[in-house]
Amino acid sequence: MERQEKEIELARKLIYNIAEIDSEVLVRLSEALKEGKQGYANGLVKMINEQLAQRLNFPNWWVQDKNFQLKLMARDHELVFTITDRTGTEYSFKERSSGLKYFLSYYIQYRSHVPTKEKNEILLMDEPDTYLSSRAQQDLLRIFESFAEPTQDSHLSQPIQVVYVTHSPFLIDKNHSERIRVLRKGNDDEGTLVVRSVARNHYEPLRSAFGAFVGETTFIGNCNLMVEGSSDQILLAGAANLLTQVGTSQLECLDLNNTTIVPAGSASHIPYLVYLAVGRDKEKPVVIVLFDSDKAGNREKENLLGKGKQYRRPLLRDEYIVQVGDIGEACFLNHTNGEKEIEDFIPVAICVEAAKNYIKEIGIDNINADIFNIGSLKEIEEKLKEHDIYRAIEIYILENFDSEIQIDKVGFCRNVLKSLAGHKSRSGNVLFKEADFNTFVNNFRKLFYKLNKKMNKAKQRSEKSELSEKISRIKKRFLQKHPAIAKCEDAILLIQDIEHILDDNYDRETSFEIDKIREVLQNLKNTYKLDIKYNVAKHIDGYEGFLIGLDAVK
Repeated sequence: MERQEKEIELARKLIYNIAEIDSEVLVRLSEALKEGKQGYANGLVKMINEQLAQRLNFPNWWVQDKNFQLKLMARDHELVFTITDRTGTEYSFKERSSGLKYFLSYYIQYRSHVPTKEKNEILLMDEPDTYLSSRAQQDLLRIFESFAEPTQDSHLSQPIQVVYVTHSPFLIDKNHSERIRVLRKGNDDEGTLVVRSVARNHYEPLRSAFGAFVGETTFIGNCNLMVEGSSDQILLAGAANLLTQVGTSQLECLDLNNTTIVPAGSASHIPYLVYLAVGRDKEKPVVIVLFDSDKAGNREKENLLGKGKQYRRPLLRDEYIVQVGDIGEACFLNHTNGEKEIEDFIPVAICVEAAKNYIKEIGIDNINADIFNIGSLKEIEEKLKEHDIYRAIEIYILENFDSEIQIDKVGFCRNVLKSLAGHKSRSGNVLFKEADFNTFVNNFRKLFYKLNKKMNKAKQRSEKSELSEKISRIKKRFLQKHPAIAKCEDAILLIQDIEHILDDNYDRETSFEIDKIREVLQNLKNTYKLDIKYNVAKHIDGYEGFLIGLDAVK
């Protein structure tokens, strides 16, 4: 009984608060149904559904089905909500998954919430990911973001703090790692504790928010950025977090919630990972590859393009491969050999600051972290002509302090991000200035801008492949039913199904390509008289020719 009352209350919010339907309209609808005025009742229902679709705008939030429609239907003396999905099938709520129902209820609560101006508000939720798929959890993150940071056109007049507990890696906002708190259950009467030293334990992947749990599931999303190693993964994710915090536009930042950064282990491992992702199955995720501009990167790019000795055919288009040196406007650390690595985006002063932090962190007995000064900065810059930044710092320490040290790339990149995060508190630092911070930000802005363009293009091509597959499936079913002969009415239904798919996907394709397909369909209609004004019950004359024409619809 209590559950039913809550469901009715949600329905009231949906109709009155979100769709803004006047209660008088429902009164008139009820009277029309009682008096048997079906036409008038249908008109009222149509008006309600049009207003509901416009105000709710649910497909914009339920990304996995852009053709989702929530409709109101009048049955006897009841109003019933039904759902139509991308297949065109109509379902009752009982026939749909719990995930959709829960997500819809969260969305209605968000849209119908009336803020209290006199008080600050907190939205507190315990494991809201229950019943939601990984994709739906990403959609829920957007609702939480809208609570916490309402836009100018939002119905919320002030931010609402969102606090939730989750065990799911998909509900972690990787774009804002600073918001994450790791908890553990204490012993005996300690209760639940906040883990403050996360940098020193296995919670670090969560804290840094770089491709969480990527080892458990290599491709957790539809869009994947493959990089050579874990240090690249950490640096890119950390830079994306930093750029988000300084207010960089979406065009010049990497959305970590919709992009999985996949470390391959080395450049030589990337071609096989790409093969696993796109070389076998029909369902192909978006894959973009980022290589260093060095011998290894150049060699593996050739392998990906099918020009090397490893693979006989291309695994990836050239337009989906980026090398660090392609970012022509960036400021690089310069080497005599001309090779460029992703670490070359980092100004020397920041690298030195990171090395200081790294030495403090690992605690080398005979090396003082204060060994670096303006003189050492110039010495290291000179060594960069022949060595990468890691080896340049190692040689400097060896020459001046007679100590062998091998810098771990992962630890170094973590300390680069640590240095950048604290740069405001060390404004008087003679080595690391604001100009260095700005150079780092601008370099990664340019890199992310290029990567985003590649990803968007790959996504469009992927959506185009989905459209082609839908048309192919319809044609295949038709040919299975009618291998040698078919009636005109069967062909008309086939063409209508294809046209519906074109209508639903029009925003994903260029108008030119859609119009070309429509032109082929119209020629089939004209040639074989596929129209209700003719005798549609007769068999198609010249069926072999019709099949040849149908084959051109792709």
